Amino acid sequence: MKCSLKDVDLCARGHSIDGMLKEDKERLERFGSRVREFRKRRRISQEKLALNSGINRAYMGGVERGERNISLINIWKIADGLGIKPWDLF
Repeated sequence: MKCSLKDVDLCARGHSIDGMLKEDKERLERFGSRVREFRKRRRISQEKLALNSGINRAYMGGVERGERNISLINIWKIADGLGIKPWDLF
């Protein structure tokens, strides 16, 4: 993601345009990849996982893409929907 002149200060400090630290963005992306990995191992769709977890399907897609800063409660819901322990997602 490129930074505009007005965002140069944020970018210089390791933030993306939305103000999130690059390390935090990478963590969200890794978490989302783990969710996707477990979901695909179980051969279930995003829609089915969302239904099993009690989470909106569009939100679930955002989690898998690393776009959502997911809450602890939702981590538990997703783990339950996958039939795993929450710490397996890390």
